[in-house]
Amino acid sequence: MRCSDIGRVAALAALVCVCLVRPVSAQGIGARGGVNISNISFSDPDVLTTEARVGWLAGGFVTFRPERAWGLQVEGQVAARTVRFEAAIDDTMTYLEIPALVHVSVYRGDTLVVRGLGGASFNYLLQAEERAGGGDPADIKGTLEPWEVAVVIGADAEFKGRWIVGGRYFYGVTQVYREHADFPARQQGFQITAGYRFK
Repeated sequence: MRCSDIGRVAALAALVCVCLVRPVSAQGIGARGGVNISNISFSDPDVLTTEARVGWLAGGFVTFRPERAWGLQVEGQVAARTVRFEAAIDDTMTYLEIPALVHVSVYRGDTLVVRGLGGASFNYLLQAEERAGGGDPADIKGTLEPWEVAVVIGADAEFKGRWIVGGRYFYGVTQVYREHADFPARQQGFQITAGYRFK
């Protein structure tokens, strides 16, 4: 997938969030970006040696009831996750992620609000490539499951009602590979983001 195609998908994800806002009053809408630090955990740790690498993510979000003690946050984002195998092979998987999260205020001051987040993310695999020893990328999308469901837990800190920084942990509850009988594995990792709430 070219950079221009990824940009279009990211814009579409943000547009989905915007469309969700229209029928609802008392909501917030914004954009965020950041990094993924992700890995793949195999049921048998002796199958392969893996190492977490840094990827990127970008998209938008809609927060329902942002001024209340609790509410719902729906996001749309494109996320690239990279995992290194056997110290020489890098697999990069790009997903369209749709997290649906409950937010609960744990601190609310004059200029700072801290919210705990928890829920699930429904993810669709857009592309997957493998590079071995610095060579040309090979398409490996056909070896992976196209859909993923992950559990998400984390927190956001919002400054002056606009600027937001956050961190979260995700753990896939569905299998990574189509041939999961031979290679049972799940993705997991951390996401660190910064964003801005327009409304």
